[in-house]
Amino acid sequence: MEINTCALTRKNTNTVNKINTLIDRFKEAKNKLPPRITISKVQQNELEANLRQYKCFPPYTLRGIPLVTTK
Repeated sequence: MEINTCALTRKNTNTVNKINTLIDRFKEAKNKLPPRITISKVQQNELEANLRQYKCFPPYTLRGIPLVTTK
């Protein structure tokens, strides 16, 4: 489900903003969008806890790109 930034806490908003800048840099460098974004298990747990309050459930995407967790 697409992440809505207005439903995020400040810490999660900063994480999403960093991911957006990474997407922009990747697009500028390679002229295409990345196939996926990898986030840490801690970041995923924080995002899930915040997003479940607003009935937003996995799989999560940001600008159409899936978020994948490291093991």
